[in-house]
Order: sequence, then C-alpha cells, then structure tokens
Amino acid sequence: MNDEIQKILVLGSGAIGCFYGARLAKAGLEVSFVVRSDFEAVAQGGIHIHSYEGDFHITPAQVVARPEDYQGQADLVLVATKVLAEIDLPGLLAPLVHPKLKVLLVQNGIEIEAPLAAAYPGLPILSAIAFVGVGRTGPGQVHHQLKGNLEVGAYPGGFGPELDQVMACLLKTGLEVKRSEDICLSRWKKLIWNGAFNPVSVLTQANTEQMLQNPRTEALLRKIMFEVVALARAKGYDLEDRLVEQNLSVTYKMPPYKTSMLLDFEAHRHLETEAILGNPLKIARSLQVPVPHLETLAALLELLAQVKKP
Repeated sequence: MNDEIQKILVLGSGAIGCFYGARLAKAGLEVSFVVRSDFEAVAQGGIHIHSYEGDFHITPAQVVARPEDYQGQADLVLVATKVLAEIDLPGLLAPLVHPKLKVLLVQNGIEIEAPLAAAYPGLPILSAIAFVGVGRTGPGQVHHQLKGNLEVGAYPGGFGPELDQVMACLLKTGLEVKRSEDICLSRWKKLIWNGAFNPVSVLTQANTEQMLQNPRTEALLRKIMFEVVALARAKGYDLEDRLVEQNLSVTYKMPPYKTSMLLDFEAHRHLETEAILGNPLKIARSLQVPVPHLETLAALLELLAQVKKP
C-alpha cells in the first residue's frame, strides 16, 4: 500500500497557503486550493510567487470556492487559515475527512490544535510553525521576502509514520524542514517573537527595524518576551531566558520586515489576536500568572479593532 502524499488541498489561500502550496506544486505534487476572495484571478491565472530566490508561477490542479467542491480525496489538507473565532475549522474539514486523510496546520498561536483533535479523535494532526516573510500583494500574487523554513511535529507530540510522510512531502520543496518532537513546546518558543513583535507592530505601525531602533520600544519587546517565557514555564514548558536575546539578535539581522499582523491590519483584515494573545491570557488567568504587558497589548488591540473595524 502506497502511503506517499501526492494530492494536497490548501485550505486558506492567503500568503502562507499560496506560498507553501505553490512550492509543493513546483516540486511536482498535485496541489489544489480553496480560494474565496481571489477565486476568479487564481482560477484563470494561477498563483504567482515573486521571490528573492526567483519568481515562479503555478497552475493549481483544482481551484474551488468551498471544501465540498473539491473532487476526489486529498492525501493531505494543508490548513493555512487565520486563527479567528468566526472560522469553524472542524466544520470546514467535514466534507474532506476520510480514513487516510492527514491534516497539517500551518498557523500561528498556541493550543490551536485542540478543537480539531476533539472533533476528529482519530484524525492524524500534524502541526507546523513557519519561519517565513511573505505577503499577499494582489489577487493570486505573493511577495516572498525572507526564508521559508518549517518546523513540523505530530500533535500532541512524538513521532510516527504520518509525520514521516508529511516530512518527506515537504522536503521535496527544497526548503529547510525541521522535525519537532514536541510541537507544543516549539509553538511556545515561536510565541516569544510573535507575542511581542506582532501586537507592537500594529500599535506602532512600525516594521521590525523601526521597533528595534527605538531604545524604549526595544526594552518593551524584551519585557513582553520574558512574560511569555515565564508563562510557558508555569504551564510546564522549560524555556530558557537566553531565547529572548536570541530572538532579538536574529531580528536585528533581518532586513526591515512588516509582521503578518501589521500586513493584515493595513489590508483591513481581521487580526489573529485570539491565537497570539487570547489563548496565552486564558492560560495566565487559569494559572494566576501575572502578565501585565500581554494584558495591555490585548486591551489596546481590542480597542483598535472597535475603532477601526475591517
């Protein structure tokens, strides 16, 4: 029996979904996309990736407006939707689930896998963290500025044949793909950066370089990061203090970069505040861990969303 992944459906065709889906299609896999706002453009013209590594274009195997319109059975559904309260991911996946299906979540935040695992107890769920700088510049158009690395693990942890199959599939893209034994721990590590830079970038309208060039803002980012580390430790994940300086050092070396949350704000799209701040705050309250900086960021972003509704 051949368990090799050959047919992939991308659910969530924004910058992340289009970029990784296009790289998989370029590698020779059969990749289809669920597309909403850009449906006509992608159906007629495909997806264009404008990259510092070289531009390319792909024609999807299928372009559908709804998951239930997909013809056949996908071996893998790559989920790259935003983590928003109004998106019912278990419901979206319902028409696609079959005994051999695997799901890969390429999304931000912590504890995002739990609702799907509860809805489909036997479904193999793989979870991935993307280290990439991409932005949607137009219908079916993506600008790739930075990296493309992925860290992938089985949820809730460990290794298994499904992870091997997904890793083999992703490695065909030529991107750097790292295997995580504990993807939940990896997500907490990523939150050190996301929990600081994403909210602050929206509230200041600044890119990474501008945030770091201001001494007071740089100090604020550091304090937010240490709050995330402290919260992770209270939850049972032993993060080291050095990760804060490591994240700052890496960001100093990056070219000036607008965060995904700032790009969403500028495009009048809903922000992933719940995944990046909401879930950590629920954990902080349940464990009675003080996180005043995260609370402040969440309050300001909530007010901003009310004042400037998408």
